[in-house]
Amino acid sequence: MGENFLLMDDNARPHRADVVDTFLQNHAIARMNWPARSPDLNLIDHPVKSRAKACKARLESTTMCRNICKTRSAEQKSNSFD
Repeated sequence: MGENFLLMDDNARPHRADVVDTFLQNHAIARMNWPARSPDLNLIDHPVKSRAKACKARLESTTMCRNICKTRSAEQKSNSFD
């Protein structure tokens, strides 16, 4: 770590424990101030969540299509005996 090292944490309770504060002070590590649980400052979380949401929507769409096909197939079989 260089002289200008700046720690970014999310203000979660474990990151704000006294033992962590003491360690950071003893090692002259500066901490960036930012709001707790701020999604706007998390550069990774947004793309991961949007990708997961897109995958879930695709999976639901695929499942729905399979169910429609099964239903139609069952309807055709039952109608063929009439």
